[in-house]
Amino acid sequence: MQDPLAGASTLRDIIRPQFHQVNLSAENFIKNTIGLKLDKDDQICRLALTPAGCPLGPLHCPLRHTNPSPQNFQPPKQQSLHPRERERLATVCKHWLRGLCKKGDACEFLHEYNLRRMPECWWYAKFGYCQAGDECLYAHPKERKTECPDYKRGFCKLGPYCPRKHVRRVACQNYLTGFCPLGPECSRGHPKPELPVQKDYEPPSPPSPKDLGPPPPGRRPHRKATKVALLVDQGEISMTFYVSSAVRKDITQTIVEIGTSQGFAAAWSGEDMAGTKTKF
Repeated sequence: MQDPLAGASTLRDIIRPQFHQVNLSAENFIKNTIGLKLDKDDQICRLALTPAGCPLGPLHCPLRHTNPSPQNFQPPKQQSLHPRERERLATVCKHWLRGLCKKGDACEFLHEYNLRRMPECWWYAKFGYCQAGDECLYAHPKERKTECPDYKRGFCKLGPYCPRKHVRRVACQNYLTGFCPLGPECSRGHPKPELPVQKDYEPPSPPSPKDLGPPPPGRRPHRKATKVALLVDQGEISMTFYVSSAVRKDITQTIVEIGTSQGFAAAWSGEDMAGTKTKF
């Protein structure tokens, strides 16, 4: 006896419905009235839109037999020739990853989960390393990893646990002999006996913050505020303002110089927001 569900029939549509082929009235309203694009161009069967129709039919065709939106099958936008713009078109939207992108299909970034096109990690770009390691969802480009100055000099005590990049180079025989005509452009190693300076350990300058992934939650910049008071011999005149710890010494010294030039016996004192006295 032949199985009634083997071929294309109305009974099969009822028992084993293909939900992706159903055209809901709500979908037509969203597509035609609101003007939203619900399906991608490669998800819609183009043959079903022709007068001949799709030879596989809606039951056997893997693509959707649905009415497209006016936003579907539009000519591609002219791509910018600027390399920065092309880089954005190949980067996943960091707001879309958190469900916060409001641009939809008009967004210039990708709305798809692709590990190869993730935005750059905020921690990795700023500090040269990331605490999440390989489990981080954002990109860790190798060109931003700082080369280890100790390993470049000959030995790194951290070994494989070093967060910096260990580039293995063959020693240049010309340099070991006394002189290399290629200089810093030589691909081989030029070991130097001098100790590395602090600048060699710093990561490269990070890119623009708008191109990075979101910073860690709860992170706020730490700033020490300072209250400066100007004392004169006729009385006490206090001026309260808040500055960062990097410039508070220069500001207070300027206040003293101004008071001295005006003939006042000026003095100054600093007090941070926590209430502890600070000496300059």
